[in-house]
Amino acid sequence: MIIMIESYRNPFVSYEAVRGRVIDGDSQKSKSPGQPFCSSMKGVRLDRVRGGRQKYKRSSDCQTHVQPVLPVIIKKSCLDLSDNKVLSMLLTLESQMEVLSAHIDSSVDTEVKFMAAASDLADRELVMTISWAKQVPGFSGLSLVDQMMLLQHSWLEILMLSLVFRSCPYKGQIVFAEDLHLSESMVETLGFPAELDSLVRKLCKKFTHMKVSREEFVLLKAITLCNIDIVAEVGECVGHLQDQLQDALSDCVKAVYGPSTRRLGQLFLLLPPITHIKLLAKQFWYDMKKDGRVMMHKLFLEMLDADS
Repeated sequence: MIIMIESYRNPFVSYEAVRGRVIDGDSQKSKSPGQPFCSSMKGVRLDRVRGGRQKYKRSSDCQTHVQPVLPVIIKKSCLDLSDNKVLSMLLTLESQMEVLSAHIDSSVDTEVKFMAAASDLADRELVMTISWAKQVPGFSGLSLVDQMMLLQHSWLEILMLSLVFRSCPYKGQIVFAEDLHLSESMVETLGFPAELDSLVRKLCKKFTHMKVSREEFVLLKAITLCNIDIVAEVGECVGHLQDQLQDALSDCVKAVYGPSTRRLGQLFLLLPPITHIKLLAKQFWYDMKKDGRVMMHKLFLEMLDADS
C-alpha cells in the first residue's frame, strides 16, 4: 500500500512497475491464510469495502422504482353560463337597474323639450352608473384614485353603449327611455346631431344583426368601465381586473358558441365605434350647455368636464 501512495504522489512511476508490485503483494497475502483479513483492510475507505455505504444492493432492492403519474391539471373554463360567477353577479346588478322613464306629460315635439328630457335622463343614468360601478366584481378593491379615473373616462361610453343595446332589436327608433323614442323623421325637428344619429343607428343595426345577448352586453359594459387603454395613469390592479372580465366574456362565448368561434373578436370590435359615438355625444352636451336654454345638472357637467 505504501508503494501505491508513493506512485500516486509521483506521476513519473510507470504503471507496469506499480501493477507488478501490487500483484506480488496480493499473492503473498493469499499465501498467508493465518493473517487476519482486517489487518490488510486497515485504513481503507469505507466505500471501497463490499457493502460499504450500501453501494451494492441486493437484486430485490435494485428494481426500478416507478413514479406515479400525476394527472395534468387544466384550468376548467365555464362550460355552462351558470358557472360564470362574474357574469352571474353582473346580470343581478343589471336586473336591479331602474327602468328609465322620461316622466313627461306631453309629447316631446320641440327641440327644447327634447333637450330637457334628454338632459334629465342622462343625469339620472349617470347616478345609476356610478352606483352600478361600485358593485362590479373587483372594482371596489381598486384605489379611490383608480376608481374615479376609470369612471371619469368611461361613464359616457357606458351611457352610449346602454343606449345602443336598449334600442335593440332595432326597429327604426333610438330608445332613450321607455317613453322617449327618436325616429329618423324627428331628428332634424328635435335638433339631434345628424352624424351622431347616423352612427348610433348603424351600431344598433350591427348589434341586432349579431344578436348581442344580455350576457354579452353586461360583460362589454363592465369591460368598458375598466378600459385601461384610455388611461395610462391607473395602477396595475386595473389590468388584472380587466383580464378577469375578459376571461369571463371568453368563457361566456365558449359556453354558447364553442371554443373555435370568432365571436369574441367580433364583440370586441363593437367597442371602438362606441368611443367615436361618445366624442360626438360630448360635443352635443357641450353645445346644449352653451345654448343655455336648458338647465343642466351640476354632477353631469362636472363629469363632462373631467373627461376632457
